[in-house]
Amino acid sequence: MFTLDEVACLGCCSLAPVLMVDGHTAGKLTPATAVRCAEGEGMKRRPVEIRVGLGSCGVASGGEAVRDALVKAGAAVKTVGCNGMCYREPLVEVVEADGRVATYGNVTPEMAKSIVRRRGWQAEPPAPPKHRIVLENCGIVDPLNIDDYLERGGYRALTISPEEVIAAITESGLRGRGGAGFPHGAQMGARARAAGRRQVRHLQWRLKAIRARFMDRLVLESDPHRVLEGLPSGLRP
Repeated sequence: MFTLDEVACLGCCSLAPVLMVDGHTAGKLTPATAVRCAEGEGMKRRPVEIRVGLGSCGVASGGEAVRDALVKAGAAVKTVGCNGMCYREPLVEVVEADGRVATYGNVTPEMAKSIVRRRGWQAEPPAPPKHRIVLENCGIVDPLNIDDYLERGGYRALTISPEEVIAAITESGLRGRGGAGFPHGAQMGARARAAGRRQVRHLQWRLKAIRARFMDRLVLESDPHRVLEGLPSGLRP
């Protein structure tokens, strides 16, 4: 569905008859091509990023079928993890070139073509701004694309010395979440002084502990490179 407004001139008389849709112009139209352009076909649009959430919640809700339908409709789809809106999966986000984001919840394969054309479906109201730390990349990066992670500053921690990492963690006051609330900086310092074999065992323990908690599983699904970056932090080579 769309609204039609008649205007005197769009400033490109040489291309008349002309149609403008969402700021994008198509010229030299015929009655047949005008209808297709009004529906979004043949319009020269700025590149957009279409994200589909395929974390556990997205897959369980039918997100893979939605992704396939979007691809069939001609969209370049980026697979991402969960952005926190599990209750609205399958979730599709259309990110415009200027940074504007339109979010569509409970998407079905039948809605895919209309979303690609950006016609006929009401986007979700914008979510209140949040300051994320651990989950800042979830729902934004492709979990299986290391270049996507690197573009957002990933693996910078590996360029910092173990001593600097331990000092930063100690100063932050971060404590463990196993129940005792032991200062994590002190724990990292003791581990850094340990022999290499004990460090390997500690990495194995951390991986086992991470899998046991749901929100850590969410990070593993949606931003696994962050976990890989953090595992060796503070350890001596």
